[in-house]
Amino acid sequence: PPGPRGLPVVRYLPFLRRNDLHRQLTSLAETHCPIYTIQGLNRSLVVVSSPDLAKEVLRVNESIFSTRPIPIVGRILTYGGIGLANLPYGPDWAGLRKVMFREDLSSGALDTCHALGRGAVEAGVREIRVGEATGVFDAAMKVVVDSTLAMFWGGGGEGGGAPPNFAAEYREATREMTELLGRANVRRSKQSSKFFLVYNSNPSPVSFSPNGYFPNLSTHR
Repeated sequence: PPGPRGLPVVRYLPFLRRNDLHRQLTSLAETHCPIYTIQGLNRSLVVVSSPDLAKEVLRVNESIFSTRPIPIVGRILTYGGIGLANLPYGPDWAGLRKVMFREDLSSGALDTCHALGRGAVEAGVREIRVGEATGVFDAAMKVVVDSTLAMFWGGGGEGGGAPPNFAAEYREATREMTELLGRANVRRSKQSSKFFLVYNSNPSPVSFSPNGYFPNLSTHR
């Protein structure tokens, strides 16, 4: 599909805005069409922005789009990509998906944790004030972390009943992992000719830090 024009060699990469990328992608969809292409360094990225197209990608053609490259950070955090979000489509992926829906997302499991999750969401909503700017990432992260801790510790309110120090450390580690997973390793990308962001089929040990931002991955894992 068509898309915005870029520059020679670097393509459209210099024009992507880091702080509000989601708004930029929405604006580009209005300018071009619900599905368009962004030229990366050596690979084109197809952006899907409508519910109907998202259904085609995520449900109708799920088996085609389930296999994806894994960033170095993702490989380290998941012990080599052993996880539902990282495994290629096949028997292992299907088996893990079946276990997740049977054990974690079954009606009984969801009903058991419903009250705990609802309490975390209500607590997060109460902190949002009308007319005040709200950091969506921070608010959503707090709800997710508090819900997770509540399911483990069986408590309610902030921290889900976990000890204050543990809750604070868990929240900070979750934030750092999320940021690291979304960060591009620019130095490595100069040597990579395969993917737009940094992907490596044979990641180096945890101590390897091309850009100096991998030092805490072993702790997070």
